[in-house]
Amino acid sequence: MSDRRQVFLRLAYDGTAFHGSAPQLGPGGAHRVRTVAAEIEAAAASLFGRPVAVRLASRTDAGVHARGQLGALEPPLPIPPAGIRKALDDRCPPDLAVREAFEVPPDLDVRRDNGGKIYRYRVVEAPLRDPFVDRVAWRVGVPLDRAAMAEAAARFVGRRDFAGLRAADCQARTTVRTLRRVEVVDGRVG
Repeated sequence: MSDRRQVFLRLAYDGTAFHGSAPQLGPGGAHRVRTVAAEIEAAAASLFGRPVAVRLASRTDAGVHARGQLGALEPPLPIPPAGIRKALDDRCPPDLAVREAFEVPPDLDVRRDNGGKIYRYRVVEAPLRDPFVDRVAWRVGVPLDRAAMAEAAARFVGRRDFAGLRAADCQARTTVRTLRRVEVVDGRVG
């Protein structure tokens, strides 16, 4: 029986000041820019007194927010998950929160063994800027045709190749993804 433990973390963050979620290491292994992973690893090093690697379920780009991003770490000390959650959250900056921590089998892979991802893109019909809304939504100054948007969105459902949307420096092995649901809903932001 292995003494190895793994704890999953559920993270929430305002991505405005982050250069994405994934670590961006420079020469010598130091973090080059501020990322979600870098902040969680700094909090974990402070808690455990040594470097602890954090793996994320997926990457987010610079400026992208998250309400339930999963991360994983192997705690080197026998601290219960509730204690890890509180201690890491106390060490995180105001724009990053550790919402939950729970123990999982050590062979569970945070990237492949999760329930998938939900992306929410907010578009607001508003001719005037609103700093409280513009931070979390794309503002357009013209009325939108929701029926046409819903019809177009439905065409994305299923297994599709998104090679045409890949970045020039994308290193993903495949650009084929399965979308289970795409919806256009009316809702308020702010």
